[in-house]
Amino acid sequence: IYTLSLHDALPISASGTALTKLPPYVPAASNVEYPTSALSSAANSGETIAGVTYTTTASSNQYGEIWKAFDKTTPGHSTFWHSNENVYDGTSGVYTGSNSLGGVNGEWIKLQINAGGTGIAPTSVNITGRASYDNQAPDSWEILGSTNNTSWTSLLSSTVHATYNGGSGHTVSISGASAYTYL
Repeated sequence: IYTLSLHDALPISASGTALTKLPPYVPAASNVEYPTSALSSAANSGETIAGVTYTTTASSNQYGEIWKAFDKTTPGHSTFWHSNENVYDGTSGVYTGSNSLGGVNGEWIKLQINAGGTGIAPTSVNITGRASYDNQAPDSWEILGSTNNTSWTSLLSSTVHATYNGGSGHTVSISGASAYTYL
C-alpha cells in the first residue's frame, strides 16, 4: 500500500502490490505541486481544483480508494490505494497478473491532469508506502507520461524500494520531461 506524490503528474506501473499516495508534482520554475490541494472522492469522476481537473483511475483496487493516493495525507491504515493481491509471485516478485500500461506489465495507478488543454512537465515524484507494510512496497516502479492516454513514454524507471520511510517516502527527480496530460 503506497502513497504516491507527483511533482507534476504520473501514471505508475509498479512491480509491487500496494501504493498509497502520490505526492504532487512541483514544476522547477514555479515550484508548484500537483495536485495543488488534496483530492477527494470526486476525483474518481473528475475533480476541479484551481482551474485544473484531476481524474484518477487504476488497473485494480483491492483495498482503500484510488483517489486516496493523492489526498496529501501520510499513508496509514485508512488512507491508501492497494492494487489486487496475489498477482506477484511471493518468492521472486515476478508479476503474474494480466494488467499493463504503455508496455509495462504490472498494476498501475493513473492521474489525468486537464489544465485547459495543457499538461504538466513533471520534475520529481514522491512515492510513499503504507505504514507497517514495507513488505508490500514495490521494489521497482516506473513513471509513464501520455498526451492521449494511448501512447506512453517512460519518464522514470526506479529500483528504489518504495517503503514508508518514516512517512516521508522517497522523492526521485525526473529530468527533461515534456508536458503530459496523463501520468
